[in-house]
Amino acid sequence: MQQLFQSGKKQTKDDSSPGNDDNNNNKDNNDDNNTKKRLKGTPPPTGPQGILKRAQFLLSRLKVVEALSLFEEILSGDKTNIKAIIGKGNCLKLLGSRKEAFECFNSALSFAPEDVETLFNCGVLEKEAERLPEAISLFQRSLEAIRKRGENDGDYPDHILNLVQVLTDLGTKLKLVGDIDQAMEKYLEAIKLNPAYAPAYYNIGVIYSELGKYEEALHHYHKAIEYNPFYVESYCNCGVIYKNMMKLEEAISYYVKALSLNPNFVIARSNMAIALTDYGTKLKNQGQLKEGIRQYKRALTFNYQYADAYYNLGVAYGEQYKSEQAIVYYELAIHFNPTCCEAYNNSGVILKEQDNLEKAIQYYQAALSINPQFSQTLNNIGVIFTIQGKVMFPVFNLSQLS
Repeated sequence: MQQLFQSGKKQTKDDSSPGNDDNNNNKDNNDDNNTKKRLKGTPPPTGPQGILKRAQFLLSRLKVVEALSLFEEILSGDKTNIKAIIGKGNCLKLLGSRKEAFECFNSALSFAPEDVETLFNCGVLEKEAERLPEAISLFQRSLEAIRKRGENDGDYPDHILNLVQVLTDLGTKLKLVGDIDQAMEKYLEAIKLNPAYAPAYYNIGVIYSELGKYEEALHHYHKAIEYNPFYVESYCNCGVIYKNMMKLEEAISYYVKALSLNPNFVIARSNMAIALTDYGTKLKNQGQLKEGIRQYKRALTFNYQYADAYYNLGVAYGEQYKSEQAIVYYELAIHFNPTCCEAYNNSGVILKEQDNLEKAIQYYQAALSINPQFSQTLNNIGVIFTIQGKVMFPVFNLSQLS
């Protein structure tokens, strides 16, 4: 669920007064009590207008069953009473009878095809049923009806918001079936109606990212963040792009922002582990071995199952001649990724250096069972067999490579 960015507001004396909320609550309670007293001392309303007002009041207080009964009483005498039909439809919707509510609103449209409230309610029901083109049509008709009345559609934010949401949802459906052009058209239409609608910018960013147009994608992700600073997915996707562009520091900074908003966002945690591991390798290759190790270990705090981080720790400790630690990390890499033939191979190299040839052969054979053409392992096992006087085996290996 999207969160709204709250702009700073200087508190007035009344705003910050400890007793202010209590006073307001007492006022509300007094208003309710006064209303009840008036209703108690007043005879039941008569005539369609009086009954309609009573029904609308009950509906506003969510006394739905009582309100529904009064709306039906009105309609028993006048089937074309639009306000009563709309009221009945709203009652049915609140009671979960959506099909009957939709039929009710549709009947209202047969009497008043340009009634704004009816068009809007029909659109909401179509939206909830995921009949998106139908919902779009109804919301557009409601806005047209508003303009025909000489009113500003900007005074009906719910109508615009629902239309923008449905246009964006339809765009996403079109994108998923491969109709990129139509999807883009829907997103742009949504932005035209509401230039501050962050999800439309985000989805355009996704399209550009999938097309490899990274600068355009970043522009739209940043626009989404501008209008919704809590848009976790936008921060995460910026990180993915910067990682693909090999700008690892920038990628990490965006994953940090995403995780500051949602520390349990699994995709961002996984991506962070990948970026930190790549960053560790970059530092190691620059001669900063200890810092590289630190980044590998940091990666594992975000995804303890990330085999590549364990593997690279094994490589780093091997370069420090810390064989036992290297073996431990290679074993962990194999545990989380049993197809990591490089970890088997490197473990075999260490075991050979420790003169544990039989166990080294076991690791080399495990590597070759995963990748029979793995040249490093073929060469390494060939060396051992040569040492053992099994001259024909390395010759066989070399013939495999040709």
